[in-house]
Amino acid sequence: MLKREIPDDFLRKYHLSSKGIGDDLYFLTESYFRQKGLFKGKHSMSDYITPNAMKAIESGIVSKNLIYEHMVPKNLYIKQISEITLAGQLTEEFIYDLLIKYYFVCSVTKEEDEKLPSIKMADDWDGINPFYRYEKAGIEFLPNRKEVTSE
Repeated sequence: MLKREIPDDFLRKYHLSSKGIGDDLYFLTESYFRQKGLFKGKHSMSDYITPNAMKAIESGIVSKNLIYEHMVPKNLYIKQISEITLAGQLTEEFIYDLLIKYYFVCSVTKEEDEKLPSIKMADDWDGINPFYRYEKAGIEFLPNRKEVTSE
């Protein structure tokens, strides 16, 4: 909500863009994982992982072969946050409902990533199933379970 008040037009547009808000979400997620002692690189933060990506991690070939991929392209839902913010109607409930519905990340190989449309969902997507793009491309994925430490 404070981003709406940034006086410089260029900076405000950046901070309310899919890139700016997406970067904020990434760094908040990384901060959470670091505080919980769970951070072991960005792929340790993904909600899901493909069997091929898991093999790449086990073999140590991570940075060259893996992609941290949003299951629903973030531009599709983060744009809504920006629009609602500019309209002065942003609420915590709106953000929560949107992120719990669409903010899922999967670690995939570069080859698997190439099978996915990069910035859109298929025209026949129902707007509900966040895994549709992966299912349509035939990409198998598994939960990337994390141990939560108690404090």
